[in-house]
Amino acid sequence: MANYFLRRLMAMIPVLVIISIFVFGFVHALPGDPARIMAGEDATLADVEALRQRLGLNDGLLLQYFTFLKNLVTFNLGNSLRTGEPVYDMLARAFMPTFWLSFCALAWSLVAGLFIGVFSATRHGKAADRLGMVVAVSGISMPNFWLGILLMQLFSLKLKWLGTSGFETASDLILPSITLGTTVAAVMARFTRSALIEVVREDYIRTARAKGLSARIVIWKHALRNALIPIVTMIGLQFGFLLGGSIVIERVFRWPGLGSVLVEAIYVRDYAVIQAELMLFSFEFLLINLVADVLYGFINPAIRYK
Repeated sequence: MANYFLRRLMAMIPVLVIISIFVFGFVHALPGDPARIMAGEDATLADVEALRQRLGLNDGLLLQYFTFLKNLVTFNLGNSLRTGEPVYDMLARAFMPTFWLSFCALAWSLVAGLFIGVFSATRHGKAADRLGMVVAVSGISMPNFWLGILLMQLFSLKLKWLGTSGFETASDLILPSITLGTTVAAVMARFTRSALIEVVREDYIRTARAKGLSARIVIWKHALRNALIPIVTMIGLQFGFLLGGSIVIERVFRWPGLGSVLVEAIYVRDYAVIQAELMLFSFEFLLINLVADVLYGFINPAIRYK
């Protein structure tokens, strides 16, 4: 297991190099001159040119890329072009709000998705199954930002139960995590239902029922455990998307996370922050999928890593 984990970590290096090329190219393809934006409308051409020279924007793209790659390897993310603050400090401050938002969204959506999926699968073809899938499809189809606005109007403006923005107390996590996790819960419900329907048709499930085991034990102990491998894969993918895809929700709720930092950096073409965040999201996604692969061995002891 340890050797497999190390080999997978090493295999991530060329993938991250390729991603860095695309990230660098994407950032530099954005329209607008960051030096002009930073200098302001009243700055002279000489001031803008001096700023470009100081920021290294006059260097060739190849030299800029290798500088960017060297800084990544040495964990030197540079300073924000907008504020001058070290990018590492900005990301470190914004990471935990985004992490807790994504974690809470995943936690409740996982419970809800598994429950709805199992409920529908055990009543396959019946009215309850159709009702569960209607709820799941509605969750997938509903725009998250629209749901967030509705939740704020009901629970914040009318009922005065919860705050509308910011992250000061644990209760501030409720509305944004529900908004962010709705789509994930719907996806998990549909995926759990499909995986469980396939498993309950296997011979060992019929054998377990023939032995007189209760339906609850057959479903939750035998069927669901063997359906977990594709479900764990989906959980890893969804958690990665939550960490990197909470940008809209963070803007709706004025959440002080990575998404808000990224949007502000894009507005002013803050190359250092944009590149660092995109690489961080890519690394998180790869690492989460690696953890999901390792979990397969714990779920199913028959799986062996070589």
